[in-house]
Amino acid sequence: MHSNRLEEVSLGLSLIIFRITEAMARYKVTVNSLADELGVSRSAISQWRQGNTKPDLDRLDSVMNALLKIGDKSQLEIFPLQLSDLLEWRPDKDEKEVANHQSS
Repeated sequence: MHSNRLEEVSLGLSLIIFRITEAMARYKVTVNSLADELGVSRSAISQWRQGNTKPDLDRLDSVMNALLKIGDKSQLEIFPLQLSDLLEWRPDKDEKEVANHQSS
């Protein structure tokens, strides 16, 4: 069973969370089918899922198109694919502290 850890990518004072595992599960996409569709190794997809590496942010368009193409059509009708299915933004601790001090 794969880990459900989320990939955290530091961008300045905020974090972007890459949620590939959740999107693959929702749309019933396997590691093999996604790897084949994207032309990357199964190991690369597994590394993304485990949070050990991340895809380039400019590859997100390809990942989303692949999920649309090979994902379960009934799930895609019920839950239309959105960028927020793959990414989540969170301010990191320091940014929250700065915001709290500025509002005081």
